[in-house]
Amino acid sequence: MIVTSISKFRKDTRIYFDRVIEDKDVLLITRNDGQTVVVMPID
Repeated sequence: MIVTSISKFRKDTRIYFDRVIEDKDVLLITRNDGQTVVVMPID
């Protein structure tokens, strides 16, 4: 599981997407308001 902040994700979006797809891993993006967004591969 990969965890990052929204600011780091915005800076390196492509890198994070590549890691999720290549490693078949889940990405948690924490937002400033305390909410969390989950990105995960379908395959």
